[in-house]
Amino acid sequence: MDMRKLGGGWQLFLRDLSSLEHALSLDEALWVASSAPISALAADPVFLANLDTDKNGRVHVAEVRAAIRWTLARLSDRSAAGSDALPLSHLDRAIPEGEHLWLTAVQVLNNLDLGEAQAITLQAVRDRQRILADDTANGDGVIPPSPDLDPEVRALIEDAILVTGGVRDASGRTGLDEPGLDAFLKVGASWLGWSEGAGDRDLAPFGDDTPALWAAWGELRPAVEDHWARCAEAAWHQASGTEPQVSAPLPLAQLPISPAAPSQRLDPAVWLHPRWEQPWARLSPLWGGGALDRPAWERLCVALLPFDRWQAARPSGKIAEVPSERLRRWLAPEGPAEALRDLMRGDAAVARELNRVAELERLILNQRWLLEFANNFVNFSHFYDPDRVSLVERGALVIDGRRHTLTVRVEDVAAHKAIAVGSRLFLLYTKVIPRGDEAPMTVAAAVTSGTRGHLERGKRGVFVLPGGEIRDAEVVDVLENPISLWEAIAAPFTKVGSLISGLLESFSRSREAQIEGVIRAEASSTEAQLQGLPKPPPPPEEPTTQKVGALRDTLVGGGVALAAVSSSFAYMANTLTSIDLVQLGSIVAVLVLGATVPTVILAVLKLRARNLGAVLEGSGWAINHPMPLPRWAGSIFTRSPALPRAARRTRRDQLAEYLRRSR
Repeated sequence: MDMRKLGGGWQLFLRDLSSLEHALSLDEALWVASSAPISALAADPVFLANLDTDKNGRVHVAEVRAAIRWTLARLSDRSAAGSDALPLSHLDRAIPEGEHLWLTAVQVLNNLDLGEAQAITLQAVRDRQRILADDTANGDGVIPPSPDLDPEVRALIEDAILVTGGVRDASGRTGLDEPGLDAFLKVGASWLGWSEGAGDRDLAPFGDDTPALWAAWGELRPAVEDHWARCAEAAWHQASGTEPQVSAPLPLAQLPISPAAPSQRLDPAVWLHPRWEQPWARLSPLWGGGALDRPAWERLCVALLPFDRWQAARPSGKIAEVPSERLRRWLAPEGPAEALRDLMRGDAAVARELNRVAELERLILNQRWLLEFANNFVNFSHFYDPDRVSLVERGALVIDGRRHTLTVRVEDVAAHKAIAVGSRLFLLYTKVIPRGDEAPMTVAAAVTSGTRGHLERGKRGVFVLPGGEIRDAEVVDVLENPISLWEAIAAPFTKVGSLISGLLESFSRSREAQIEGVIRAEASSTEAQLQGLPKPPPPPEEPTTQKVGALRDTLVGGGVALAAVSSSFAYMANTLTSIDLVQLGSIVAVLVLGATVPTVILAVLKLRARNLGAVLEGSGWAINHPMPLPRWAGSIFTRSPALPRAARRTRRDQLAEYLRRSR
């Protein structure tokens, strides 16, 4: 077990896949991270999805350990770490899992006409999956009505989709699965059983006219039943000698079929509501026309009730659109339904094959990514290594003449900033402008060396993705902290200079405003005189005497002021000449130290407290211990590129040459 000090803490170093075994026995508290969101990692999305076994969008220690055990158990040779080509000889065929993976790899290579290959690549596995996804049998248990199928089987699938609606297969086409086939055959058998009752004489007492008479009876039945009830009420009132309650007149549409009478008869000669004239005309021949009494109506109901119950049992849906002769073919014991079931069983076999192909893909991905992932999770050696792009980093921000490589993805700037404030780092929250259909991305870039320079909101730069592609970038927010010791020392003097500059600028603006006001007033007065407005009154008498007095007062006041200033400078000069130069230097040094020492101490404390872990925690990482960034190591993540060694350097500024040419 190789433990090394990195960033002030002890971390387990992992050189190859075999060394991952040490991570299994290392207490998780000694891992740099114990969980991380998969959205914060720049790795193959299928690899990350395989790691996230509980599908909560995060990877934690137990899932990483499970991936390590699963991978090491299936590889007898672990020397191909970092490669997306798995040599077949590296599979441990002494265990059933390794033998199954070897057989699957051989089958995939044979299907792709690569039977002589000694290794299988990730691209080959994924090509195989694509080919299967385009085929009818793709392991999802859904068979679409493909033109390549037997016509009878295809017609069966189309009828079943018509009735059941079908389901989507892996390629997005509508097809039929086994539960859908069973449901279709069940409703088809019910339909055939129901439709065969149409020839039963007990169900059709009036022969071919029964359906039409049943429809008219069903339309007329509520009105007639209501009429009998009102007739019974009228008979009760007659027998009891009471008068029925008189209601307000009803509109025609709400009137009953006929007036009620104690005689329990419905006589159209008295009055028949026009709404029920057609069904009445259709049914009246059954009781000889004319008035209808209740016994005749009940005999009609007894005759039509079996047909009514049969109609109530009619299967619903679109099954009636499938001809009965086709339904009988689909339900035949040796018919197309059995052939379709065979296809579904074959598809299930493909599903098992796809599962093995998926396991093979998982093993290749783990061989390629697992060691690199561990060096960005168990330890952070790749994170600190300037020659590597770690999985944590989303790319490099090039701005203000520097390259910043510590960039982490941020979902919520305000939430990240609230946590990252404890990092004591200067952070640039930068929006990466997408191209085409790319999703927008915001990153936090750490400035770890140099000075602030011109790094402000709105500052634009470029963002270099891990693959080398470049996107525009713009700073949207800044978390301010000291970047370097020299900048912290100069900060008080910079603030004093900015304050003096601001005061002078404010005084200059106020004086300019006063002068501008005087000029505008004089201009307005002159313009008024030119336009013929009344002239101002003449000056008072004896102007010469007043001007002379004013001039005298000005000269006297100016002389006094000049004398005061001169005496002040003389006093200062005498004082300075009386002070020893060493004493003067000591006073200046004390003043400078008094202003800078507290600032330097505070800056040193802040720079010593810089913690990279807080930046990651703001992005959802669970970091086990602080990740300090020493002041001397700041250039790992922020650096200005050096000039090429082979470049010829001319000290004289070329601008001077351009100035000479312009004269």
